[in-house]
Parts: sequence; structure tokens; C-alpha cells
Amino acid sequence: ENLNEPSVIQLKSFRNIKISFQGHSIIPITGIYQAKKCELYYSNKIKKTISFSIVNDTLILKLNYVVEKLGDQIYITVPQLNTITLVSDPLDKWEYLSDWGTVSITGFEEKTLSVNNDSKFRVYIGGNKLRKLVLRGEFTNNGKAEISGYQDCDTLDVDIRGKQGKLSFSTWDKTKVTNR
Repeated sequence: ENLNEPSVIQLKSFRNIKISFQGHSIIPITGIYQAKKCELYYSNKIKKTISFSIVNDTLILKLNYVVEKLGDQIYITVPQLNTITLVSDPLDKWEYLSDWGTVSITGFEEKTLSVNNDSKFRVYIGGNKLRKLVLRGEFTNNGKAEISGYQDCDTLDVDIRGKQGKLSFSTWDKTKVTNR
């Protein structure tokens, strides 16, 4: 087995994604992209820390991963995406450093995309063309969301519960507006 080659798995159709970070997980670089096929790519080095299944119309991905070094990756491709939910243990106070990993959601053309961030990790939403973007969540333990990258969105519906998270808007020139 070549640990430098990624595993590529063809998946049956789904439109929703739930990623659950178990224990003291640290997220590898994670990208969710629009493509013609439903596929899952991940670094072979994290093969034993990842499990997944498709239940009804939802890809359920469980990750129990602690970073050893930067660079491990997970990529999910799907033709159409309705919702993505990110969950981490709200009692986990282990300090997460923002450069350790991000969940990126890019390249989608959808009527509505719903993102629920009940995790401590950073979510980047950019380069999408949406009629409506719904952003919800607890944003536990200083979770973050960044909306930028030539985002084309007619309606933005935001409901962030709790007081620990951070939402950033960034324009093409990287001028940031932050709401706490």
C-alpha cells in the first residue's frame, strides 16, 4: 500500500453530508466540491481514522483523527448538495489552531444550500452561486465561518447560537468585515 497515494471511493448518490469529529479530533484539510460523481478521496495515512456510510440521502462521515503533521486531506465530490452539518464534542476544550484545517465548500450552483456548524472548526464558503445560503449552528469553542471568494448569493439567512463563534465576510480584495 502506497501511503502517498490517496484512496478514491465511488459512492452511491447522496445530497446531504454530516461530518462528525470524534474525541479530540483535529480536522485535516477538507474540501467539498460540485462534480458529476459522488466520490470520497482521502489520504491513505488517515484510513484507519475515518468511517463512512450513506443513510437515506446523507453521507455520514466519522473522523477520529489527531494531526501528526499538516497536509492530510479529505475531498468529497457531489453533483448536488442540499445540506452539510459539522459536529464536534461541545465539551472538548482542546485548543484548535486555525491553520490546522478547514472545511471548504466551493463551486456549487444551488437554489438553497444549508450549512450547520456545530463544531469548533473553520468553515469556508466561497465561489458558489446560490439563491439562498442558510448558515446555522452553535459554533462551539470558537468555531468560525468565512463567506468569501466571489460568492454569488441572493439571500443570506444566518442564525448563530451561542457567544463563542465568529462569522467573517470577505470581499475580493480581502477586506474583512467581522461580526461577533
